[in-house]
Amino acid sequence: MPMPELQSYIQMIDRHTYGMGWLICEVNNIPAGFCYITENADAPDDIYTADIKVYVRPDMLRHGVGTALTDLMTDMMHYQNRTGVIARVPAQNKAAAVFFVSRGFSLSGEKDGPVLKYKKVIVPHDEKAEKVIKPYLIDSDDYEMIRAQAA
Repeated sequence: MPMPELQSYIQMIDRHTYGMGWLICEVNNIPAGFCYITENADAPDDIYTADIKVYVRPDMLRHGVGTALTDLMTDMMHYQNRTGVIARVPAQNKAAAVFFVSRGFSLSGEKDGPVLKYKKVIVPHDEKAEKVIKPYLIDSDDYEMIRAQAA
C-alpha cells in the first residue's frame, strides 16, 4: 500500500481521531510512518484505554520508525492519564507480534476473530485524574514558525 501524501493523512486522522492523539514521522521530508490511537473497540465508553494503530512504509521497516512512533505515543498516553493501550494484530503477522512484545505489550489471550490482542499497561501521570488530557493539532504555519525560531 503506497503511503499517501502527508496532508491527506493529517486530514484523515484529524477527522476520525481528533482529540485522541496521532503522530506522523517524516524522513527527508517524506512520510515514513504514522501512529494514532482510537477508542477501545471493546469498551468505547472506557476513556482511559485506547487502541493503537501503527503503520511504517515497507522500505522504512527496521529503521526505528515504528519504535519511535510507538514509544512516543505511549509516552503521550502517560501524560494524557490513560491506563492502557491495545494493539490488534492479525494472527499471521508474526513480525508485528514480535514488534509489539518488544515495546512492552503482552498477548492478552483474547482473540477477535483472526486478530490477536496485545495489551500494555500505562501508568498515568495523575492516577486520580477524572478525565484524560487531549492533545490537539496546531496549525502547520504556527508549527513551522516555531520550528524555525527554535533552530
